[in-house]
Amino acid sequence: DITEEKALQQQLIHSEKLSTIGTFVSGVAHELNNPLTTIIGYSQLLLEDETLSESCKKALNIIFIQSERTSVIVKNLLKFSRKEREEMKALAIEEVLESVLELQSYRLKADNIEVVRDFSISINKVEGNMSQLQQVFMNIILNAHHAILSKSKKGTITCKVRYDNAMTYVSIENNGSLIPSSIIRKIFDPFYTTKEAGEGTGLGLYISHKIISNHKGKIWVENINDSGVRFTISLPLYDETLPKTLEIDEKESNIAGSKVLLIDDEEPIREFLAQTLFNEGCFCVAAKNGEEGIKHLLESDFDIIICDIKMPKRTGIDVLKWIDQQKPDMKKRFIFFTGIIDDEVINLCNQYQCKCLIKPVLKETLIDFIDKTIHQ
Repeated sequence: DITEEKALQQQLIHSEKLSTIGTFVSGVAHELNNPLTTIIGYSQLLLEDETLSESCKKALNIIFIQSERTSVIVKNLLKFSRKEREEMKALAIEEVLESVLELQSYRLKADNIEVVRDFSISINKVEGNMSQLQQVFMNIILNAHHAILSKSKKGTITCKVRYDNAMTYVSIENNGSLIPSSIIRKIFDPFYTTKEAGEGTGLGLYISHKIISNHKGKIWVENINDSGVRFTISLPLYDETLPKTLEIDEKESNIAGSKVLLIDDEEPIREFLAQTLFNEGCFCVAAKNGEEGIKHLLESDFDIIICDIKMPKRTGIDVLKWIDQQKPDMKKRFIFFTGIIDDEVINLCNQYQCKCLIKPVLKETLIDFIDKTIHQ
């Protein structure tokens, strides 16, 4: 009987396809983040213009909100496509769940499925791997989606988060088809599926069970009387939760008078950054590639260098390595401004003690990040 061997082979082929798609998505997301940086940036700048009419500001605000929404979708795609290290860290479970719901929001809405959120962002944390927990939630929501469509033309998925006795409880309910009693005990078994050929491998819930077990948690499923199905996940709380009261830093930024070097091959991004920082009282010098950036560095020192990574002639990595050799005191004032943060970027930042900021970014975040970098 080679059934299991064939199923594993198909899963391997499927994994390779997903890996290829992930690489493609990363590239597309990077390209989308460049124009989004400009659209969000200029929207914010124009909204501060007091000479504009209220109708114009209303239209601009719609552009800003929808651009931000697009930015969230792109960031969620990056989270799913990026090859992450198998590292565990403190996570807000609500944020993990929300990232999955955001990614599926269009499909669910298109199929008349309402999502009810019964949670708010808490100071409690769990210790987990972001991508793995996203995979679990995604699998459950996709199954809920399928169950609702198999029963009716519309339905509801309800997501709840609760805390009790040092545990986090996440429940995801749907009012779709019930799971027959003869099947419900088997759904976490490997290769078990009720879907048609080509619709599933039967490994999704099995892998979800393994992931939750590795997180020292539990996952179970039950029929809710005659109204649908509920999946529940329990995870232990992180030992070092955030303090019960959060201090708010009300200190205003103090970057006026700072000399900033902007290196980016996208002219609209350079202009947006220059205008934003000029409004804050900064003196800005712009360069369209790494080679031009290094020429400016030969002529002068800067309080901050904001640099893209992928550029013609000399890249942002080339600029950082040049600074390391020629002006090492400026490394801690170097900021990668990029559309995607991968392992290479993280390793470079750790090695050279520099910073990284992902595109697109709100004006307030940009200014605060520069302020902290200058005054660290």
